[in-house]
Amino acid sequence: MLNFEQEFGKTKTEISNIYAETSGNVGKMRAYLEGKTNVVTWNMLEDLALAKPDDSPEFIVLLQEKGIKEISMRRNFLKASP
Repeated sequence: MLNFEQEFGKTKTEISNIYAETSGNVGKMRAYLEGKTNVVTWNMLEDLALAKPDDSPEFIVLLQEKGIKEISMRRNFLKASP
């Protein structure tokens, strides 16, 4: 069983936040906790932009920064749609 709390010295709250920021992807969580810099994370404002239409300026910025694959995975994680 995974125990990121012990392995990385994080609290349950910190692990929960990382889980949400990495769309629940355990591989991304581990990479993030190991300090790898190429891990795509999400914040609340970016999540709000996911609800915008695909031709909105907010979505276009997300598309440029995150890419369609990451956007699709995030929308699936959040059960979000434009």
